[in-house]
Amino acid sequence: MIFVSYSWVDEKPDQNVLQLVAKLRENGYEAECDVMKIQEQTAINFIEMMAKNLQEAEKVIVVLSEEYKKKADSFRGGVGEEYRYIIGTIAKENKKYILVSFERDLEKVQPDFLSRNQVICLDKDNGFNQLLYKLNNMGEYSFPEVNPNKTIPQIQHVSAKIGKDIKYNIIQAFSSCNRYNLLVSAGEDAWEGDSYQLERSRCLTSYTPQMIKKEYDSFSSEQITAIKSYPCIFAYEDDVEKKDAYIGRITDLVIRGRAIKFYFQKHGILTYDDLHKFAFEFDIELSGSITELMHTHWTIKDIDLVEEIKNRDITIIPYKESAFEERIIPSSSMELLNIILTEDSPVKYMQELFANADEKTDARLRAMMRDLKEKGFLTSKWADDVPYIIDFNESAYSLIK
Repeated sequence: MIFVSYSWVDEKPDQNVLQLVAKLRENGYEAECDVMKIQEQTAINFIEMMAKNLQEAEKVIVVLSEEYKKKADSFRGGVGEEYRYIIGTIAKENKKYILVSFERDLEKVQPDFLSRNQVICLDKDNGFNQLLYKLNNMGEYSFPEVNPNKTIPQIQHVSAKIGKDIKYNIIQAFSSCNRYNLLVSAGEDAWEGDSYQLERSRCLTSYTPQMIKKEYDSFSSEQITAIKSYPCIFAYEDDVEKKDAYIGRITDLVIRGRAIKFYFQKHGILTYDDLHKFAFEFDIELSGSITELMHTHWTIKDIDLVEEIKNRDITIIPYKESAFEERIIPSSSMELLNIILTEDSPVKYMQELFANADEKTDARLRAMMRDLKEKGFLTSKWADDVPYIIDFNESAYSLIK
């Protein structure tokens, strides 16, 4: 029941209030006021009636007027008793009372102890709709749930050293957790966009412990939220030109009977070599004639990927979504570009560098070459893990000039 409280004017009920009660009832709301109660009885006790309705009503609409303010501020009559009760309970029952008025000048109608409370002006075009929102405990505007995967901007540091600063800037976007998603595909460009579709038979089946299969068997909203909170490795099968993997996250899952579509965001690049070098640490099975990186699938690993990347000092290269986005060029990559531009045989120079490089230097050289290629400074072709053709683009010469 909704009780409408107000002040009579010149010993008569306020016609605006009676019309408001009628309008509410016509719109399906069980609204009542004192006039209805008076008509039900022959010798009604006003104070008792008001107190009973204020206590039992689910909502109380208080219609403020100049007459109401006078009686309330002086605590006179039934309005005064009612006002005393309202100011004693409004803080606790903050969804019960709705203050409205047919006056726009609120200073004239708001009693002293209600002067800081919101008042809906019913003479405005949307006043009645605002009242209905309050009666239904609804907001006028709907906002999305907070995405558990907070977007954190990457911080770029210019450094003579590759890897460490960049790596920590990338992985700080992820909270440390004891699981990560591994997605492997044979598609040549599977992870170059922002979505990819996998058959259900390849999802949480191969290389997935029975415990994890059971834990995520129903794809409930809670399970999907957990999956989206885990960092990801998006890897290519070994047969796909030794392509590098990506570090990122799943932003959404669309689940259908025959397949699952993954929407994802890439944050960094994990080199092909590091993926294989640290496969054991990442719990990726490489033994046998058919390895885990030779099979298209999605699984969840009980491994803290972020901690493994930190502990193994693994180089993560920043990923940029737009080729036109301004990017800071690492000084080491620029230094290498300067050197090979002045060499009579850039290919021979690079082959000698790779021949004498240890594993870490080798990874850095590949990262620098890839960086120069992605930024459009050069193109290259490789065989036996070394370049045999290097062609410079005009942007390389113009930048050096």
